[in-house]
Amino acid sequence: MWRDIEHELVPLARHAGLAILVWSPLAAGFLTGKYSGIGGGDDDRRRSFAFPPVDVDLGHQVLAELRASAVRRGATLAQVALAWLLAKPHVTSVIVGASARAQLVENLAAAEVALADDDIATLDQLSAPAPLYPGWWAAHFTDPFDP
Repeated sequence: MWRDIEHELVPLARHAGLAILVWSPLAAGFLTGKYSGIGGGDDDRRRSFAFPPVDVDLGHQVLAELRASAVRRGATLAQVALAWLLAKPHVTSVIVGASARAQLVENLAAAEVALADDDIATLDQLSAPAPLYPGWWAAHFTDPFDP
C-alpha cells in the first residue's frame, strides 16, 4: 500500500546490491480484508488508530484484485498479497506478524503461491506510487540532446 520507496530507496538498494526486507507487508492487516467492512466490529483497531495509514479507496481497489487472484488460486488474500511482494526482485523477504499459529502457517504458505505476470502487473498498476516532482514534470518533455 506504500510504494514510495520505489522512487529512491529501491533504485539505491538495487544499485548498491542491498536487500530490502518489507515491514508490515499486509498493511497492519488491511490487505487480509479484515478491515474492508466484512467482519471487524467494535474492536476494529483501525477505527481508532489507523496506522499505518492506508488510502482506503485505493485499498479497496487493491483488495478487489487480490480477492480475484486469490479465488483463481484457492489462496487467501494475505497469501496473494505476500506472494505479490515476494515476486519483486528487490524484495528478499517480508516480516510477517501473527497473533495465532494458524495465521503464521497461512502467511508462510504464501511462499508457495505463484502469481501470473498479469496478476502482478495489474496489482502494480493499481498501486503505483504517484510520480514526484521533477519526474512528473520532466515526463511531459523530450530531451532534444538525448538520442
